[in-house]
Amino acid sequence: MLRAKNISRVFPGGLVALQGIDLRIAEGDFLVLLGPSGCGKSTLLRLIAGLDKPQSGALIWEQKAPAPGGIGFVFQDPTLMPWATAAENAALPLRLRGQDTGPASSMLTRVGLAGFEHARPAKLSGGMRMRVSLARALAPRPRLLLMDEPFAALDEFTRHRLQSDVSDLARETKCTVVFVTHSIYEAAFLATRVAIMSARPGRIAATHDFATPITDRLDPAYAARVADLTHALGALHAG
Repeated sequence: MLRAKNISRVFPGGLVALQGIDLRIAEGDFLVLLGPSGCGKSTLLRLIAGLDKPQSGALIWEQKAPAPGGIGFVFQDPTLMPWATAAENAALPLRLRGQDTGPASSMLTRVGLAGFEHARPAKLSGGMRMRVSLARALAPRPRLLLMDEPFAALDEFTRHRLQSDVSDLARETKCTVVFVTHSIYEAAFLATRVAIMSARPGRIAATHDFATPITDRLDPAYAARVADLTHALGALHAG
């Protein structure tokens, strides 16, 4: 789908956030960017989204770049309009393009918010607000879904539920996902591919390919993936 070729990003003042990033995102990937805080994961995600531009290198779409609505973005904060209902928030990207808002209602039901369509964000829990944000991103059926540590502020139980839902939804909608996290356990559960990033300036230090995402945390394959990623991060730190 997309290739990042020798991407570098330098911020004003000379801070080098990314250097020499080479990465290929294949159609249907659930790609997790894994690395320590401050290594440039979110910066790379913003470049992919077209919200920022690199100083050098190029982002090359191997097919036609997604049309408007073809890229969904879920931020660390749900970023909902506080005066709008869950249904109105989820329908926003469709309404702005003059499209039928029916898919937003269907997606709210799919993410477990049936019966909460008329609730405003102040009446929703943190996990429910994130579900609205997810429904809003998926309602236009994007080809590419970008997620920037969306579950970092949630309790472990809610995180597990949402991780399972996102994994299921990615398969159902057949969208490609790029997901940012600094959690080895989250990466091991969700990813079909993991790109491990070094500390700043961010580089792709290693990639790990997995056949499928995990569906059961008691599966021995899950423990093996956690061990593999832990070893890889330990080797990177030691180096």
